[in-house]
Amino acid sequence: MGYDQWIGDLEFESDSAWQIFETDYRAYLFEMAVLADSLNIELLSIGTEVKQSAIQRPEFWRGLINQVRKVYQGKLIYASNWDGYPKVTFWDALDYIGIDAYFPLTARKNPSVAQLKKAWQPTVDSLTTFQEKWQRPIIFTEYGYMSLEGCAYKAWLLEKEQATVAISEAAQANAVQALLETFGTKDWWAGGFQWKWYADVHTVLAPDAAARDYTIQGKKAEKVIQELCK
Repeated sequence: MGYDQWIGDLEFESDSAWQIFETDYRAYLFEMAVLADSLNIELLSIGTEVKQSAIQRPEFWRGLINQVRKVYQGKLIYASNWDGYPKVTFWDALDYIGIDAYFPLTARKNPSVAQLKKAWQPTVDSLTTFQEKWQRPIIFTEYGYMSLEGCAYKAWLLEKEQATVAISEAAQANAVQALLETFGTKDWWAGGFQWKWYADVHTVLAPDAAARDYTIQGKKAEKVIQELCK
C-alpha cells in the first residue's frame, strides 16, 4: 500500500499479514479510546472508510468494539464510505451507523434545491430501509461539497479537476440546503459533520484554493446553515 493510496483499498494476501495490521490498529485505537474517555468525548469513531477490512474481517471489528467499550464510556460509530455501508455487518455492535455521504446525485452543473431533493429520493428510500433493518440512528460522519459547478455528482473525480472547474458558491449552497432539508425531517437521522471547517482557513489555504474548497467559511453555504439553524 502506498502512502498516497486510499485506506479503503488496503488489503493483505495472507491471514498473518492481516493480523499484524490488526494488532497495530488495535493498539492505536485503544490508546485513542482511553484518551477520549479521559476527556469525556461523547462520540468516538472506531475507523473511517477502512472498506476492505470492514467487509472481509468483521470479527476483528466486533472484537475491537467489545474491547474499546471496556475503557470508553461514550457512544461508538464507524464511518463507512457512501458505497460501502450496505456490506458492513457489525452495525448492531455500534451505537450509530456512520456514512460519509458523498452520494452522486446529478451531473447538472448548477442544479436547483428542488432538483437535488428529487435526486436524493432513491437514497432516502434505501437508507430508510437500511435503518429499519439495523435499528440504529444514522449520522453522516462526513458530508460536504466543493464550491464548484457539478459539485453534487462524483466528488472524487471533481477533485482531480478542482483547479480548473468554474467556481459556484450557489451550487455548493444548494447542495448543502437540499441535504439538510431532506434529512432534517427524518427521525432516524442524527445529524452530520460538515467537511470541511478550518480553525483558521487563511493559514491553510491560499484565497483561490479556499474559494474552490469544501469549506463553507465565508460562503453562501454558511449563510444557508445559519438560516436553517435558527
